[in-house]
Amino acid sequence: MARLAITADSLTAANTLITEVEAERAEYLKEVGESQDATKTKDAAIAKMDDWMNEFYAGARIGLEDSPQLLEALGKVTTCKPTPLASTLASRTSLGTAKTCQRASKPSPANRL
Repeated sequence: MARLAITADSLTAANTLITEVEAERAEYLKEVGESQDATKTKDAAIAKMDDWMNEFYAGARIGLEDSPQLLEALGKVTTCKPTPLASTLASRTSLGTAKTCQRASKPSPANRL
């Protein structure tokens, strides 16, 4: 080994470095696995929350059918129909196709009988 200029101390130091690198690599792989598990848990929670929110919005669309402004407050756009007045105004201006949201008329209590 003297011919190659390698000493026992340099071999011992190299072995120590190899052991340290192996330990660090094992720690890195452990943390990668934990990160992947955390991502799977997070994705499952988001999917569950997304399902719940879809059901909530479906119920809100039914419950707030007569109050489109409240539905818009939840961030959901209501379906709008063009009205004759809005179409006439749009044709006279440069606004393009105008649409307004119309509320469904409720029958009055007198008409229910």
